[in-house]
Amino acid sequence: MLIPIVRFLDDEDIKVKEVAASITSYLTLSHSYHGALVEAGVIPKLVHLLQTKDNDYKIIRKEARSSLVELSTDDSYHALIVDQGLVRIPLVGSSAYKAFRPQPHSWPSFPDGSEIQRSSRPSKYGATELLLGLILNEKKAEPDEAKINAMIGRSNQQFLARVGAIEFDYEGKEQSGSQRNDHHTILPWIDGVARLVLIIGLQDVSAIAKAAHAIGDASVNEHMRTSFMEAGAVKSLLQLLMHNDVPVREASAYALEKLSGSSKVCEKIRVEDGRELLVNVLKDSDTPVEQLEKTIHVLSRILDMEPNYYASTGSEDIVDDEKCSQGNVDGELNGMSQNLLKQDELDSCSDSIFDFDVISRLIKVLKESSPSLQEKCATLLEHLAACEQHGTAMTAARSESVIEAVLEMG
Repeated sequence: MLIPIVRFLDDEDIKVKEVAASITSYLTLSHSYHGALVEAGVIPKLVHLLQTKDNDYKIIRKEARSSLVELSTDDSYHALIVDQGLVRIPLVGSSAYKAFRPQPHSWPSFPDGSEIQRSSRPSKYGATELLLGLILNEKKAEPDEAKINAMIGRSNQQFLARVGAIEFDYEGKEQSGSQRNDHHTILPWIDGVARLVLIIGLQDVSAIAKAAHAIGDASVNEHMRTSFMEAGAVKSLLQLLMHNDVPVREASAYALEKLSGSSKVCEKIRVEDGRELLVNVLKDSDTPVEQLEKTIHVLSRILDMEPNYYASTGSEDIVDDEKCSQGNVDGELNGMSQNLLKQDELDSCSDSIFDFDVISRLIKVLKESSPSLQEKCATLLEHLAACEQHGTAMTAARSESVIEAVLEMG
């Protein structure tokens, strides 16, 4: 029965499509139908209907959106929806956006915080700063596609917030069915990423927690992780780790854990001095267990992506020589040299970050925590043990006896 209904979503008769979309929307209210609908190929068809701009498709788009919202409640199907270019967004209420304040006029920057390079060459059209794009014709000054998409999304969402049209209070209530999940909507990924980053910058703690959790849920692949990074999510989430609201801190840690699956995001965390913030969270004995586990996991991933950090004497030079050689091949030796200097500066401060207090805290967590947290804690300690200074600290903290006790238990 379900396969013909899904097929009717492609019917040429718009009335047939409308009926099929309504039936599909009703069926998605029951989780027992989700698997069969997805196997019948309903997600790509619903996405296509939602993206159709024809005015006659208004009801169909509404039903398609409702169906996708319901299907997205299953994590595996939500990932399929994200792969189709859509993001699930929490509806936080129009009042939450009243706290939004656009930044005052200044030299423009990308959403991730990096400034657009200034040029000493004047525009032949005049108004050099106003008509910025007219002087950015050099290859090295052209932003990549990810930054352009981030700028487009930010501009769209900030404009809607300024004019009070970003969210209407009837949005969730207009969906049919008393059991309908009315707390989310679906947006194209460019707007969805920007919307979530905008929300975590508001003041409503409930809205912030929902958006941070949604960022984690949507970070299912490298494209989405780097998109959130370019949109400025990493810096905001790091700051939220120190928020006075526990659910906000936990949701931020969850989002960072999901984002840290990308080496680019890990590098961004390093650049934003995120390791220091993460270590401070680790040291705090009042940190909730869930946040602590995610924090340790993020730190472990960051160290796992730092091959130079624990390299023995001489090996680091080999790695650097290889990087420099690659830079010569690409014709970017100067830029690469600057990156290497920056890498050395970051690595040189690592020893002071992971001090004896951190080692002691990790040993204590390893001794008293659940198996899941013990595993992540042991992974981080393994990274640290590769450094002689940290190995000495671990010995002083009597880590051997703790590790032996854990092994005997497991």
